[in-house]
Amino acid sequence: MRKIIATVISIILFLALTVILGKHLLNEHSVAPKSERKQNLIDLYGTDRLTDDRIGHEISLAFQKYTNWDNLFLSENFKKKYKNRKSFLDDVWSIEDVYSGIDRIHGENSIAIYAQRKSSIFDTDESDDITTEYCFRYVLNDEGEVEDLILIEKRDVYTIDGMPVGSDIDAYY
Repeated sequence: MRKIIATVISIILFLALTVILGKHLLNEHSVAPKSERKQNLIDLYGTDRLTDDRIGHEISLAFQKYTNWDNLFLSENFKKKYKNRKSFLDDVWSIEDVYSGIDRIHGENSIAIYAQRKSSIFDTDESDDITTEYCFRYVLNDEGEVEDLILIEKRDVYTIDGMPVGSDIDAYY
């Protein structure tokens, strides 16, 4: 009888911890409703449109696993074209960072996404520490939502300093 009671209590505790952990993970990645986010933009920036420095944040939210895209400033055309976070970059293992604004190489309306690509199971060399930089030009619609991302360039860079792999530092600057 004691074993049955102990088993039942263990199952109840396990289920309770699972529910608590699940709620925590979902809340950690939740994004406020779009109307609330628009009001926050008005309060902070005086406009309900995304600013250049906020577009990188918006795209990084789109890459998160459990983000509801309906809460993001993404157009309906964007959502139809890309469907989910894997549609942007299908060869990416994880997103390291996202930058937006005016890029010294690609000009205005550009966004740089630094990501770790999926590696082959046969690639055991972890000493190279290389990240892939994906440079996109972003297009906004009339409502100030992200309409499209157009790939401009994809190149491998060293994770530590962002220098292109195989480049001469003096020629780069």
